[in-house]
Amino acid sequence: MLFDQHIETRTQQLMGIVASLASALGLSDEEIREDFGPQIGQTISNLINDEHTTFWESKARAGKKTALIMPPKATGKRLNRATLPPESHPKRIEERWLRIAEAIRRG
Repeated sequence: MLFDQHIETRTQQLMGIVASLASALGLSDEEIREDFGPQIGQTISNLINDEHTTFWESKARAGKKTALIMPPKATGKRLNRATLPPESHPKRIEERWLRIAEAIRRG
C-alpha cells in the first residue's frame, strides 16, 4: 500500500471513531470544537504510556501486516517534465508504485 494512501485511510477511520465517540458522549458541536481534540489527544497519550498498555504489541503486529511503499523523497529541484523519459512521468511513477505494492501484497 502506498504510504500516503495508508495515512489517509487510517486518518479517515480515526475520524469516524472519534465522531462516534463524541456522539455516544452526547457532546455539543461547541464542546467538540473547543475541548474534544485536546481531550482525545491526552487520553491517547495516557493510554500509550500506561504500564499495562498493549499499544506497543499492536504497533509491532501492524508493522508486520502492512507493507508500505514510501515514495521517493523530493529533492526540491524542479524538472521540466517534457525532458523526462516517459517512465518518469508522475502518472507512470504512481502506476509503477501501485504495481510494486500489489506485488508485495501478493508475496
